[in-house]
Amino acid sequence: MVPNTLTKYDLEKFDGSNDFSLWRLKMHVVLIQQGLLKVLKGKQGLPETMSADEKEDMLERADSALLLSSDGGWILDIGCSYHMCLNRDWFATYRSFDGGKVLMGKDVASKVVGICAIQIRIHDGIVRTLTDVRHVLELRKNLILMSTLDSNGCSYQAEGGVMRTMKGALVVMKGLKQNSLYLL
Repeated sequence: MVPNTLTKYDLEKFDGSNDFSLWRLKMHVVLIQQGLLKVLKGKQGLPETMSADEKEDMLERADSALLLSSDGGWILDIGCSYHMCLNRDWFATYRSFDGGKVLMGKDVASKVVGICAIQIRIHDGIVRTLTDVRHVLELRKNLILMSTLDSNGCSYQAEGGVMRTMKGALVVMKGLKQNSLYLL
C-alpha cells in the first residue's frame, strides 16, 4: 500500500488535557491510513520480506506521524528536579503521595501528587521503563532529567541536532532538537 501523503488529518495534538484513549484511537486510524499499522508491533513485527531500509523508512514515517500528533512528548532536560509527567493515564505503576511542590517557570509552584514508572517506546521501537517519575498537576511538558540517567550509568552527547543517551555502546534514547529543546 502506498501512503497517501497529501491527505490532511484533523487530529488535535495530544497535550495532556484531552482524552488520551480517544486520541490513541484516532492516531491508530491515522497509522492505518498511512499504511503504517505494522510498526505498532515494533521492528520485530514487520514482515521478514521487507529489507532493513524499508523497515527503517516505515518506522521513521510512523515516528513522524506520532511526533506531529503529540504535544512534544518528552523533553530531555538538564535543569529540572526529577523526571516529571503530567498525564496520569501513561503510568504503568502509580503510588499517590504528597511530594511537596516543584518550582516551575515564572516562579509558579506546582504540586507533586504521585510517583510512578512509565513505559516509553523509543526511536528503535524498544519499550524502556522510566522509574521514579513524579506526577505533577500543572505541568505543561513531560521532562526526563538527564542527570538521573547519568547517575544510572548513562552518558549523553548532542551533535548535529540529535542528543543520544548511551549506556556503554548501546544508544538507549535519541532526542531530536526542535526550537532549542531536545525532544524524545
